[in-house]
Amino acid sequence: MKHIIGLFDDRADAIRAQQDLLRAGFPASDVRVTTETAGSTTGAHTGESFWESIKDFLGLEPTDVYKEAARRGGTLLRVQTTDERADMAADIMNRFNPVDVDRRADEWRKEGWRSTSTTTAATSAVPPATTAPRTPTAPLSGTAARSTTSGEQVIPVTQEELNIGKRRIEHGGVRVFTEVHETPVQKDVTLRDEKVHIERRPADRPAGPEAFQERTIEAREVHEEPVINKEARVTEEVVIGKDVRERTEQVKDKVRRTDVKVEELEDSFRNDFQKSFAGTNYTYDQVRPAYDMGRQLAGEERFRDRDWTMVEPEARTTVEKRYPGKWETFRPAVRCGYNEACRRTRTR
Repeated sequence: MKHIIGLFDDRADAIRAQQDLLRAGFPASDVRVTTETAGSTTGAHTGESFWESIKDFLGLEPTDVYKEAARRGGTLLRVQTTDERADMAADIMNRFNPVDVDRRADEWRKEGWRSTSTTTAATSAVPPATTAPRTPTAPLSGTAARSTTSGEQVIPVTQEELNIGKRRIEHGGVRVFTEVHETPVQKDVTLRDEKVHIERRPADRPAGPEAFQERTIEAREVHEEPVINKEARVTEEVVIGKDVRERTEQVKDKVRRTDVKVEELEDSFRNDFQKSFAGTNYTYDQVRPAYDMGRQLAGEERFRDRDWTMVEPEARTTVEKRYPGKWETFRPAVRCGYNEACRRTRTR
């Protein structure tokens, strides 16, 4: 079984979350709303018995934080459920504005508030592996606020397609042009020249009645000269045409596509555990909260795009506060959880 605890400033938000959980099929006996440090609890436990029931789950100091939150008017919602339904419970609680308990506790400490837990008690706060293993969506402090982000992320799968077009490219050819040349030619032509001549011949015959009429006779000379006339005739034709043929050519290229690979964080954490904690007496369930803590740090806005070396001091403070003396043991797991979550965010 797993436990998920959320803190709400507004009791109405806690009640609405409880109602949604009940509508989702969670038994009423496993969904409890608590107000006041020793006051009323809707469920089987009331008063201090409620805090005793979650002490082993939270540890002494976190229990004091929740008690202080209840004393200041906050409302707690606790869900006990199976591993399979833990994510659903956390998602439902996150819809109703749960409080970031660690940040709220830091604010109280700045105002002078101190936990009443003793150092001796705090050292026993590291939960054994058999006590309420946490769901990946629930923060180590018990609040559902930082466990799951709302909304959805869409990863597009893109693939290129090869489209073949054509373009015309000039590649050789002929140029045909005409030139005019003059060539001397020679041709014989027969010309006629006329010459008028006068000849007097002796005659003896009787004259007719017209003998004494006046008349004039003209005889003209004709002289021929050559006249040149040119006629253009087509003696040959030059025809310009094209021979067209089609060919098939194989075009080779590369197209790209994006492949989305899904790898469970749980698998990565288990693989790291086998390497980093080989030879130790720890079980994966005992170390798993440290992996979750690293992943939660990576999801905080203040650590966005920051290297592990810059985050490590804050991570050490958080681990030592919850699990005194366990930093060197849990450090590889916290680092793995942080780096793996950052890598997944960048690949998106």
